[in-house]
Amino acid sequence: MSWQDNRQMTKEEYSQAIHRLGMNKAQAGRFLGVSPRTAYRLWDGIVPVPTATALLLRALLHYNEPPRVPPWRGRRALSQRSLS
Repeated sequence: MSWQDNRQMTKEEYSQAIHRLGMNKAQAGRFLGVSPRTAYRLWDGIVPVPTATALLLRALLHYNEPPRVPPWRGRRALSQRSLS
């Protein structure tokens, strides 16, 4: 069976995929374009992993492609940007 055939992902598979890709929970959330709260809910299994997310993570693992995680844009980063 190909990685493309399995469209479901358990919370254990999700956490293993995130670790194998070298990300933490917050980085995974930024990479996937979800809020920090949603990232933690995915990790804890409170919400199911969307099909597109499962396929994306499996494709990155299959092709051994490291994710490009956007930098964190917190309050300090935003305030520094407005000062310049």
